[in-house]
Amino acid sequence: MSTPPPKKETAASFELKAGSNPIRRTERSRETVSGFRGVDDPAQFARSLQSWRQAVTDHQQLPRYRMVERLGQGSQGLVYSVADRDCMREVALKTLHSHQCAPDDVSRFIHEAQVTAQLEHPGIVPVHDLDVLPDGTLIYTMKKVEGQNLAELLGYNSGAKEGAPAVERPRPGVDELLQIIVKVCDTVAFAHSRGVIHRDLKLRNLMIGRYGEVLVMDWGLAKVLSKQSKPAASGARQIHSLRSIPVEDGSDIHQTIHGSSIGTPAYMSPEQARGEPADQRSDIYCLGVVLYTCLSGESPYQRGRIRYTMDQAASGQWRRLDHQERCRKLSKRLIAIVHKCMAFDPYDRYQNVDALVLDLRAFMAGHAVGAYRDSVLEMGLRFFSQQRLGLAIFGALMVVFSAAVGLWRWQQETLHEEQLQKLRQSSAQHELMGELDKARSDLDQILAGNPDDPRARDGLLRLRQAMDRRSEEQLSLRKRQGAAGLVREALRFIAIGDNESLHRATECYLKALGLMPDDPAIVRDYQRITALIAQREEQALSLARATYQASRASEFSLRSAEAEATGDMRMAISLLEAALQLDPSDARTRRHATLVAHAAELDQLAEVRARQAEASALIGTCRAAIAQGDRVAARGCYERAHGIDSEHPELPDLRAQVLGLEQAEDEAQAQAILAEAQPHLAQARKLSGQLEDAAADASLGAQRAAALGAGLRLLYRAQAIAPGSLMVRAALGAYYRARLADHDELGLAEDEPLAEAAAYDDGSQADALAGIAELEVHGAEVSCVRQLDVSSSTRVQIADGTSSKLRFGAWVVTDAAGHCSHLRLRRGQKLTLSWLPDFPDRLILVPANQAFVGGESCAVPAFLASMPITEAEFTMALTAEQHVPST
Repeated sequence: MSTPPPKKETAASFELKAGSNPIRRTERSRETVSGFRGVDDPAQFARSLQSWRQAVTDHQQLPRYRMVERLGQGSQGLVYSVADRDCMREVALKTLHSHQCAPDDVSRFIHEAQVTAQLEHPGIVPVHDLDVLPDGTLIYTMKKVEGQNLAELLGYNSGAKEGAPAVERPRPGVDELLQIIVKVCDTVAFAHSRGVIHRDLKLRNLMIGRYGEVLVMDWGLAKVLSKQSKPAASGARQIHSLRSIPVEDGSDIHQTIHGSSIGTPAYMSPEQARGEPADQRSDIYCLGVVLYTCLSGESPYQRGRIRYTMDQAASGQWRRLDHQERCRKLSKRLIAIVHKCMAFDPYDRYQNVDALVLDLRAFMAGHAVGAYRDSVLEMGLRFFSQQRLGLAIFGALMVVFSAAVGLWRWQQETLHEEQLQKLRQSSAQHELMGELDKARSDLDQILAGNPDDPRARDGLLRLRQAMDRRSEEQLSLRKRQGAAGLVREALRFIAIGDNESLHRATECYLKALGLMPDDPAIVRDYQRITALIAQREEQALSLARATYQASRASEFSLRSAEAEATGDMRMAISLLEAALQLDPSDARTRRHATLVAHAAELDQLAEVRARQAEASALIGTCRAAIAQGDRVAARGCYERAHGIDSEHPELPDLRAQVLGLEQAEDEAQAQAILAEAQPHLAQARKLSGQLEDAAADASLGAQRAAALGAGLRLLYRAQAIAPGSLMVRAALGAYYRARLADHDELGLAEDEPLAEAAAYDDGSQADALAGIAELEVHGAEVSCVRQLDVSSSTRVQIADGTSSKLRFGAWVVTDAAGHCSHLRLRRGQKLTLSWLPDFPDRLILVPANQAFVGGESCAVPAFLASMPITEAEFTMALTAEQHVPST
């Protein structure tokens, strides 16, 4: 697991005592804050997370956090969504921008995490942890909230001002908005009870969760009130942070400078805009602005430059809510609640949030509110709406007393007018004497009795302007005097010259700038000192960072060598990569390449061995299946083994065995089918002989065709089972050669059976397929062998004791004496013809021979062939279609 950077003082060092508050922060707070940094690059941040904590529940030693996406960013920092492998959840992780490394930025970041973590309330996001990454990046984790802020709920355009709502999105109703504001007030009241004020309440800091939860976000500008200014509620624990605990010498960079404005200009209270100290009534003013914006859809100020907005906020110049076009129909009680929240004088506002919540809930329930004094008519209407039944009963009595009531009211109005006149005279006298507070008190009493009195309103406005001018003059004088004293103190620190003194001088200049922000001399001196401090700190930080990174890199390299020695290559590579990120070097780079190559070789070797072992197991199973004669199992095991390791040395022999098993089974099955086909083919040959008899029955042809068809189907079935079997091919060739002989006898076309017979011939029947027969002559020299054909007449001479290849068909044989004989040669037949002198003159002996007819060997017995005396006589006999005995 990665370790944090060298031990420094933590964000705040406390001594805790029983029954007492944390005492003091150490003097090294500034050094602690300056040691932290931020990051903007998501890739760099993801690498820092990987080298941080390891997950305790993952056996692969993966980092605990994995970055998922960047949720957003703002002026205070960046927020990422990270996956927590230990807790199996997604949390939000916030860090600073890389340029926000100033002590004040880091201090404010730590202050936000500490205050938010201590405010444990359903309306505040829980903070899980505050820590620092190995490279010094300061972070804290919190619950990931899914939803939208109040500005988005109201339909404001992204990036537009909050006073310009989007027309296309519907706005929530008034009741729904008030329910949300009440929940916000409950959360703010809890924070106030712990002595914390928010100081930056606005629409975009109020989050509405997916399931209706309301959360107050962004406590970065929160201020922890001291015990003297605002004690915590009875029994509640006081909130402390890095910026709230005093230091021994009284000067602290973690405290907000008096006279500087903190917050969002459009939501600041007048005292915030003037740079005066804020308390819980400033948050109530911000809540009033939020409620004003929700109801009207407009900002109470004329939006423009920031300075112009702040001037309006500081002087209390804002447009009344009932003057807004959208709010003319709003209840006067609700408008009075908003106006009381936004009162210029803090003493005129609600003094605590509970009072505001009480008025809001009373308004939603239809009751009277403390911020508005109902007229008699309004009270009557509200009472009538609540007590309709009772008023119906006493309706008659009210008519009776109406005259008396009218008289009483006339008397009261007369008395009230006299009192108002006295108050006007008193106010004028006090104003002439310069007693502005007393004059204002008189006018307030007039307006309390008659809120629409124009003279009182104008006088009160005139008094407020005069009081503001006097306050501004006094404040300006105090600011100039304070700034001059701070500059003198800063010059004294600059004369000392060490780093601590320069930092204290910077603090003095910052305080002076808070009082006199437009003084060019103070600005110029402050910039010069801060540049010098930044240069010194950057040099020291660079040296410390380089030393730390080199040390950590050496540690990672050593651990990588140890992991390599134990055989854990992945850990060795990971540790070496971490070392390269901290301190790159050529030696580490080469070492990393060597480790990666070695790890790849080990992984490849392990994979090859695993494949070989799996393939060997399947080969053994395949051999067992071959021994049992199970061709399906043998083929399946062989193909699986081949798919796993095609280079296995036993696969060729195994393949031959599998093919031999399959061929043997196919041959046996095909042989059985051929045996089944022989009876059909034999019956077909028998029927073919019977068909040569002219008196044969006509049904024999159909029987012969059926027998041939059945035999052919069986032959093709055998071929489908064993397509490469020579026995099956020979049977098919014999069948088609028989068909070819039948076609020759009947004089039919021979193309189809000839092509099929040639397809199944192995070369041994080439002469038969070509229509060639062989004739051998003994006992006489044949002078002429002539084929009988209508279209051609072929003549061949054959010497005694020789043979000649002839085309099948009818031939005329003539010897030297001119004797003739008629022969019929069949395909592939080898016939021997003998002339013996002892035989009668007109006969020729044809001895017994072996003839190949239709692909089958058959015995031809000896016979006598008749011969006409001359060839001419023989030709005439054939022409006259006389009967000529044939061989």
